[in-house]
Amino acid sequence: MIYDYYATNNQPFFGVFSFVTICSSQFLTNQRVWYITKMEKKSAPKKSAMDAALFYLGIRDRSVGEMREYLQKKQYEADEIESVLRRLNELSLLDDSVFARRVLRSKTAMKPVSRKEMKAVLIRHKIGKEIVEDTLSEFDHEMELASARKLAEEVTRKVAKYPQEERWRRAAAKMAAKGYPYGVIREALAGMSGEDPEITDDAEQEYTE
Repeated sequence: MIYDYYATNNQPFFGVFSFVTICSSQFLTNQRVWYITKMEKKSAPKKSAMDAALFYLGIRDRSVGEMREYLQKKQYEADEIESVLRRLNELSLLDDSVFARRVLRSKTAMKPVSRKEMKAVLIRHKIGKEIVEDTLSEFDHEMELASARKLAEEVTRKVAKYPQEERWRRAAAKMAAKGYPYGVIREALAGMSGEDPEITDDAEQEYTE
């Protein structure tokens, strides 16, 4: 009977699934909306690479590499992509140097981060090697040391019930895992306690890059 109704009214029959859910008019409405939306998307003209780029920038700032990759995935022509990238640069909407420094400030303000970890973040954002190194020149030893001390304080505060040597060991392990070099780890712990932390030769080997 259900099949006859759809056949008579020239409506598509969705099979067993529709038979089970036919009592729900909402189901039929959703199916139709989905079908119409799909057809509209197919027939609608593809938006320009510039429109796509501006949409992507509307979510957050991007590097040139991120934007190029995004537009390539959208299958725009190479010439059109490069033209858009140039125009966005002219409009100061794409600038890797500015973007990299913004990322640096944001990450270091949010939580303790090592220079090594910061470098990995910039590379993941597809920043070029030269700009990465230039940006990291602002992240000097004193900044990294201050960051390491902050992390060490957080760790030792959580394990305050343990003896000092164990607190140091755990803090050092955490700093090493985040990429802080051994010298910074030792200096950070010494600055907290007022004495040189006793880290064994085995531990020194473990924490050295």
